[in-house]
Amino acid sequence: MPGAKRLMASRKFQVKIATIPPMVIVFMLEGALVVNMGYLRGFGRAAGMLLALTTLAAHAQMQLHAVVGLPAGAQAPHRASQVNPHPRPTPPRLPPTGIASLIGQDMLLDGAEGMMRIAKASGAQADSHFVVSALALPGTDLSDPDKVCVVKLHLVQPLALHAIVNEAGLTRYALDYKACPLQFDVLHRSVLVHPMAKACVFREVDCAAHPRGLWGPDVRTFGPVQAVANDRARGVIERRMRTLFVMLMHRTRGTTARNQLASDQAHFTTHRVMVCRNYARDAVEDFCALRLTEARVMALDAALVRAQAAHRRAKMPHLRKNR
Repeated sequence: MPGAKRLMASRKFQVKIATIPPMVIVFMLEGALVVNMGYLRGFGRAAGMLLALTTLAAHAQMQLHAVVGLPAGAQAPHRASQVNPHPRPTPPRLPPTGIASLIGQDMLLDGAEGMMRIAKASGAQADSHFVVSALALPGTDLSDPDKVCVVKLHLVQPLALHAIVNEAGLTRYALDYKACPLQFDVLHRSVLVHPMAKACVFREVDCAAHPRGLWGPDVRTFGPVQAVANDRARGVIERRMRTLFVMLMHRTRGTTARNQLASDQAHFTTHRVMVCRNYARDAVEDFCALRLTEARVMALDAALVRAQAAHRRAKMPHLRKNR
């Protein structure tokens, strides 16, 4: 070790070491200490070497601050390479889906048939908050299924809507009407009516109504500008859907649960094709596909929130006890 002592006493070595980052110096000296520890004899010499290394590292730190013009004890600024040049993109903001935004809007099944109008409740129905003030249900003739028909309901009073608990991230309502108790999810500028166990039969007008599907604006009111906007928005929301699916798959534990999640995603793709193939001019307007994809994003987002909450509870036993 005499050679090492002469090297550390050298002024030339001290000047050069001031230009080396302090952490690099520490790592180099700690490595030299480990390699040469076998040559040390006795605890006293080992302690002396360790003290010398610590002093040298502190001296290099002070000289480095002097070189860059920082006061003693100050921290050197972060390198530019430590700043993330690709920050995480902000998730796209989904359009409003509240039922209040649908008040007074005439919605048509597949953008072309029937009519549904939602209004704010008043008087004796104020507890329901919202009602269906006008409804015309498209369907087929009972006597001749090849012919189409429309059941126009002449309502003495509006039909009440009741909110239903839904974990899919969407607001769901049930129509208080025994002849056709349909349920629907509220989307942007539209509602998605769920399939029913059987058709709504109105024998007095020889018609079986089939209200399931997407009810939205009349497609004749769309223009080329709207079609371009829908196409761009769908590209953004498709990417968001894939991101959420991957994140949720990462949070999902167990082969069975993962397979179910993958099956649900595949089912959504099929369901979207089945629903939107009947929507008027959707191959051009992209309205139906966009609305259903937004609904899927909301469902995945809600599922991810539940999965993250379950993960936190699993890591914190006191949260499990309080549930």
